[in-house]
Parts: sequence; C-alpha cells; structure tokens
Amino acid sequence: MGIRLLGLPDPVLQHVLREEGRHVATLDFWWASEGVAGEADGTDKYFDEGMVAGRSSKEALLHEKDRENAVRRLPEVNGFARWGWDDALDLGRLAARLASAGLVVPRRHVPGEYDQRGRAS
Repeated sequence: MGIRLLGLPDPVLQHVLREEGRHVATLDFWWASEGVAGEADGTDKYFDEGMVAGRSSKEALLHEKDRENAVRRLPEVNGFARWGWDDALDLGRLAARLASAGLVVPRRHVPGEYDQRGRAS
C-alpha cells in the first residue's frame, strides 16, 4: 500500500531471478524497468524455528546475506532495497529506502502528511 501511496509503479511480486537457468532468488518485489529488487522482511526468518530450517540464527543470517549478494551481482539488478514493518508503516522511511535503491519517488513525502495506515491526515 505504501508503494502505491508514494506514486511508484506496481512491482512484480514474487519474481524469480535466474542465472544461466539456475534459480538465484525469488524476490518479494521487482521493478524490471528500473532493475530494482525489493525485500520486505521481518526478523522471524532469522529466529523462528519453523523458518530457519534447522539452521542457527547465525547461519540463517549468513545465508540471506549470500542470497542478497548473489542478487546484487546479476547484471539486470541495479539496486536492492530491504525494509521491515517499521519502514513500511512510515512513508518517509519507505520512500528513502526505495529511493536509495534507485527508484524515483514522484511524490514528496512530508512527515505527518499520512498517518501510519497511509491515510491523508
């Protein structure tokens, strides 16, 4: 919802990136025309026993770092943004994360312009 409120184009959801036919990653968000990958993450993937697949939190974190590096190395990827719930609920922070990855955010966000649910205040 924040992506739309910021006036960004709709990304492709759950986009699969491949290199030489090999699966590299399935991205949460992909803006193909800009070559920007986006991942919306919580901390569960590093600490929840059901999500770490028998790995330690350290191993899960290192695996995710290796995955992100593999994505960044692909020639079609120009930028990578990662955000959590706190960022998603704050349009200014979300805009900054996405802009730092190379997306042009067409609407300037003024703190207080939107409430935490994205409604104009």
